[in-house]
Amino acid sequence: MVDGVVVLVDASEGPLPQTRYVLQKALAAKLPPVIVLNKRSTATDARAEKEVLDEIYDLFIDLDATEDQLDFPVVYTNARDGVAHRTPGDGSKDLLPLFETIVKHIPAPPGDPEGVLQIQVMNLDYSEFLGRIAIGRVFNGTPEARRGRGASSTGRPVDADANHQTVYIPGPGTG
Repeated sequence: MVDGVVVLVDASEGPLPQTRYVLQKALAAKLPPVIVLNKRSTATDARAEKEVLDEIYDLFIDLDATEDQLDFPVVYTNARDGVAHRTPGDGSKDLLPLFETIVKHIPAPPGDPEGVLQIQVMNLDYSEFLGRIAIGRVFNGTPEARRGRGASSTGRPVDADANHQTVYIPGPGTG
């Protein structure tokens, strides 16, 4: 269901027990990691950040990470202020370094963006505002905002209007 993992660690607390469990599953699946070291305040000093990074490396080693997985990128963030840095204090004023790091280090999903839309739905929900919601992963094709889609488990094309199973994928400004 995923192509990589973003490990969010608080700079003042270090890795928590649930981090170990989830990271163990991700490393076993050979997923490439990106470490996000979140600073809850600007008072976190460089020594504390280094100690937390050492704890993260120790955790990776304890979990038998491969050499490639140990060569993870680190992004420093202040989530409260909405700022990410490749190196502490690099002057960034937004989250762009985080997004660029994810795009650079997490492989793009396989599939053909020009192919027939294929989505594996993992969760169904309902919202009073949006209506029916299907959450899943796109394997082929490109979803288009406000375009009806049919649901089928047979692999045959479906007339969405005839089966009343139209799925709308909200796009920017169409919420």
